[in-house]
Amino acid sequence: MADKKRVLIVDDDGNLCQQLGKIIEFFGYQAVLAGSNAEARQQIRSATPDLVIADLHLPDGTGLDLLHELHAADPHLPVIILTGYPTQETIRRTMLDGGYTYLAKPVALDQLRQILEHALAPRD
Repeated sequence: MADKKRVLIVDDDGNLCQQLGKIIEFFGYQAVLAGSNAEARQQIRSATPDLVIADLHLPDGTGLDLLHELHAADPHLPVIILTGYPTQETIRRTMLDGGYTYLAKPVALDQLRQILEHALAPRD
């Protein structure tokens, strides 16, 4: 049996982070949680994730900062930016900076499942 795909969730709202983690695991993936960019970097050093979901606003930077760092090492790593305050500018910036997609809170579970399945599907 193949190992579960690893999804790193980065959000400073601990309750939301844990809820998303439980949902991700219910969908059949391994969830790894971090509350800041620094914690995310520590998790990444332990094991590279297959996908990252990062809140736009974090205590030590932004999800876009993390996106830039991750894409410098692996431009094909899917990074989803998540926020409760979506604006056209941040959506545009996410896509121009190579984000996989942009999700507004609260996240629709069907939409999240579809995005995860597509982003983590085997590539030819």
